[in-house]
Amino acid sequence: MDTRHLGEIASNIIELPPLPAEVYSGISEAPLQMMNIKVKNNRLALEYSLVSAVLLSFYGIAVCPFIDALPSATVVLTFSIAFTLHALVVLIINNQVIDSLPIHERAIKQFLFELAIYIATGLALGLFNFMAFDFPLESGYKIVVGTLSIGLFASIDNALFRERRIFDEQDTLPDMKGDASSIFSVSRKLAFLFSLIMVITAVILTLVLYKDINYLINEYANSPERVRHAFVIDVLFIMSIIMLFGLRVLYSYSKNLKLLFENQVNVMTLVGQGNLDTHVPVMTRDEFMLIAQETNQMIDGLKEKERLRSIFGKVVSPMVAEQLLTTESGRLRDGINIQATVLFCDIRGFTTFSESIEPSEVVRFLNDYYSRMLEVIEHHHGVVDKFIGDAILAVFGLEKLSGKGNGNSTERAVRAALEMQAKAENITLPDGQTLGIGIGLHTGQVIAGTIGSPDRFEFTVIGDTVNTASRLDGLSKRLKQPIVLSTHVYQPLSEELKRRFVDQGELEIRGREGKVHVYAGPKNI
Repeated sequence: MDTRHLGEIASNIIELPPLPAEVYSGISEAPLQMMNIKVKNNRLALEYSLVSAVLLSFYGIAVCPFIDALPSATVVLTFSIAFTLHALVVLIINNQVIDSLPIHERAIKQFLFELAIYIATGLALGLFNFMAFDFPLESGYKIVVGTLSIGLFASIDNALFRERRIFDEQDTLPDMKGDASSIFSVSRKLAFLFSLIMVITAVILTLVLYKDINYLINEYANSPERVRHAFVIDVLFIMSIIMLFGLRVLYSYSKNLKLLFENQVNVMTLVGQGNLDTHVPVMTRDEFMLIAQETNQMIDGLKEKERLRSIFGKVVSPMVAEQLLTTESGRLRDGINIQATVLFCDIRGFTTFSESIEPSEVVRFLNDYYSRMLEVIEHHHGVVDKFIGDAILAVFGLEKLSGKGNGNSTERAVRAALEMQAKAENITLPDGQTLGIGIGLHTGQVIAGTIGSPDRFEFTVIGDTVNTASRLDGLSKRLKQPIVLSTHVYQPLSEELKRRFVDQGELEIRGREGKVHVYAGPKNI
C-alpha cells in the first residue's frame, strides 16, 4: 500500500476551503502561517491515523476470521470513527502538550504520548467489539496487538519526524550537555528497531498460529485447502505490512542521519573557510551529540585563539602576534638572530611643544600622529616594535622569522621613511608650526625575541643595530636633515633612491666608538 497516496488523501481531508478575499483582508497573516506550521508538524501523525483505519478495516474484512461475519460498512465505520477520534486526540496532545515542551524533550515525549494513544485506541476498539458485537476475547487481543504494532512504528516514525523538525529551530536550541555514559548510541537504536520488528512479527504470527488456525480448522473442517489458503494469506499480509512499516522507519531514520552528517560537514566547511561564528547544534543523545560537543569546543578554542590574536594585533603588530602564537616560547626567550633594517623616528622639539599645551591635547595629537605613521610603516611591511614617548622604533625584515621573504627590506624601510617625512610636513602643530621629525636607519644583525620574566614579557629587537639607528636619528638634528642612513642601508638601494641622499662622509656618533659613514636627505630631484 502506497503511504504517499494515503498522505495526499490525508492532506486533502485536513485542507480548509478557501475563504473570500474580503475575509482574508481582515485576518493577520501570522495566525494563518502558524496554522500551516501546525498542520505540517502533525501531517505525518494524521497520515498514520488514516493508514491505521484503512489497514485494520481491510484486515478485518478480508483476512481476520473473527470480523468477516460483520457487514463491511460496519467494520469500516467502526475503525473510521475510532481513528478519527484518535487523530483528534493526537492533534490536541501535539499542539497543547508536545509543542510547549523544551525542544530536546519533544521527540521522546512524542513517541511516548502517541504510543499511549494507540494502545488506548486498541483497547477501546476491543472493548467496543466485545460489548457491541459479542466478539470473543481472542478478537480483542488481535485488535490490541494490531493497533499496538502499527502504533509502535507510527510513534517511532513521528518521533523521528519531530527530531527532523528540530533542524528548523536549531538557531534557538539550548545547550544540551552529556557524556558517553548518557548517550543512546546509534548501534543501540538500530538494534532496538530490528529487535522490535522481530518481536512484533513473532507475537502476531504466534497469535495467528494458535488462535486463527484453531478457528479455521473448526469452521472449515471439511475444507483443508480453504484453511491453508486463509492461513497463508493472513501470514503474508501481516509480514508484508510489518516489512513495509519497518522499511519506512529505517528510511526515516536514515534521513535523520543524513541531516546530522550534512550539518556537521557544513559547519566544518564554514570553519575551514574561516567562519567561526557558527556551531553544531546538539539535537540527539547519541554519538552525534559527542561529536557536536567536541566540534563546538574546537570552534570555541579557535575563536579564543583568534580573539587573542586580535588583541595581540592591537598591542603589537599582527606579524609579532603571529610569532608569539606560533613560535616555541623557549626559542623566543633565547632570541633569534636575523638581518634587519631598524628605523628610529622622533619628533623635533617635542618637549617644548608638550609643555605648552594640555596633557590631553598631547595624547590626542600623538594618537593621530602615530596612526598616520603606523599606516605608512605597515604599508611597507614593517613592524612597529614599540612607541617610546614621541619616538617610534620600527623593524623591517621580521618576516624572516617565519621563513618568509617580502622583497628588499632595506629599500622598503627607506621608502617608508620618505613617506613618513612627507606626511609629517602636512601635519600642523596646535601653535601653527609644521611638524618636524628626524629618522635614522641602520641595517645589521639584531636579536629578536621576548624580554622579561616568564610571567611578564614583551617582544622586541635588541643589539648594536638598534642603538646605531637611534644615534643616527639624533645625528639628523645636528645635520639639519630629516633622514640619515648608514652606508649599510645606502649601498643596497636602487639608483633611484640613492639619488635622494647626499654623502656626508664618516662622522662620529655619540655613544659609539669609531666613525660611521652616513648619507642624509631627502634631496629634491
